[in-house]
Amino acid sequence: MREMMKAALVEDVNKMTLEVRVSNTAARELYAKLGFAQCGVRKRYYSNNNEDALILWNDDISPYVWRR
Repeated sequence: MREMMKAALVEDVNKMTLEVRVSNTAARELYAKLGFAQCGVRKRYYSNNNEDALILWNDDISPYVWRR
């Protein structure tokens, strides 16, 4: 994920969004450490089980790219 964020910065992109399954706790924790915050929900987004997706947003990825 950090490599993708680095690539975005090289292209002068400093904001990112993504969706994650509500049940994917490990990914949600990782994304939170990388500065992503929930900004919405896509109800019944995943067709295989109608699980919701959380919409996450980071409006400034630069501080999180180099942090360990």
